Amino acid sequence: MFTPMLVEAYNKIRGNGKKFDIVFVSSDQDQSAFDHYFQTMPWKAIPYADPRVDKLKQKFKVQGIPTFVILDAKTGKLINGQGRQAIMTDPQGENFPWRPPSWNEILGTSFLKGKETVGVEAIQGKTLGIYFSAHWCPPCKMFTPMLIDAHKKLTSEGKPFEVVFVSGDRDQAAFDGYFGEMNWLAIPFGDSRIEELNSKFQVEGIPTLVIVDADSGKIINSEGRMAVMSDPKGENFPWAPKLVEELSPTVVPRVNEAVSLLLSTGSAANSRTILQSAVDTLGLEKKDANDDNEEDEGAQYVFFATDESCQLLPRIRALMGAPDTVKLAILDIPSQRCFHWEGTGDVTADTVVSFFKDYQAEKL
Repeated sequence: MFTPMLVEAYNKIRGNGKKFDIVFVSSDQDQSAFDHYFQTMPWKAIPYADPRVDKLKQKFKVQGIPTFVILDAKTGKLINGQGRQAIMTDPQGENFPWRPPSWNEILGTSFLKGKETVGVEAIQGKTLGIYFSAHWCPPCKMFTPMLIDAHKKLTSEGKPFEVVFVSGDRDQAAFDGYFGEMNWLAIPFGDSRIEELNSKFQVEGIPTLVIVDADSGKIINSEGRMAVMSDPKGENFPWAPKLVEELSPTVVPRVNEAVSLLLSTGSAANSRTILQSAVDTLGLEKKDANDDNEEDEGAQYVFFATDESCQLLPRIRALMGAPDTVKLAILDIPSQRCFHWEGTGDVTADTVVSFFKDYQAEKL
């Protein structure tokens, strides 16, 4: 359905003299299918089964198709990660090259605080939780009181934390009743910013809590709900994800977003010590969440420490098709690949470093 629309937009935009080109990155199952599909396209393609296919999927964290990512061809800088939506809403290319509005334009400068309206000064310099929720949602009813308590505790301690409620309620009365329970800010019901924020953060279900830097809009933790549930007292505020984590249900969703290295030894604490030493040697420790300099390589990875008592471990091994004796493994879910260490004996930090470097060099 989307490809014919994209072909039409491509021809129209180029016909208007705009500098626009497309590169097809195939997920076809064989060369014949690729050839047949590519014949319908007037643009370029990465050859079928070329190694660049997996690298591009990993770079842009492709989890479903069709995905259309818009870049500056000279710099590789991302212009719009949701190009499919851009084309579908603007097939004539009137807004080409579909640069999304800035963070400040999306968030706006006014919010509800109870029945009053407050300005952007209410969030400046703070860590901000963008809370997508609705009164009709049962999981939301369970999580909202927990978030209220965390917000009260952190603000009473002088922590720079604020929450903005982005409603999924069905009418004004439901919004008013639900927001009346909350002790933070809200986007007014029916405001156009609600759709823009849902789009920006690609919200697929509620409750969703995205932790961001209020001034820059930079995401600190896209899994804020899990962060608050696992740390309701806010001891790890502002909940920036750690590069080395102990494997648990609260952090396992990160497997879908980053390349994951898993280590199981005699104890989770020992595994953590080994992984932290390896991370230090590799120089991957995450930068400050508000550092807007070059891309943070550490953000592409997560290192999970565990031991044989972890109930998630057998499931992960089964997912990989790996023996139940595997101690060290890499799960590259974004690229649909996995690898396990086939050595014997104890795993050391040097073992992890060597295994990880082999993965990066594509020697596994």
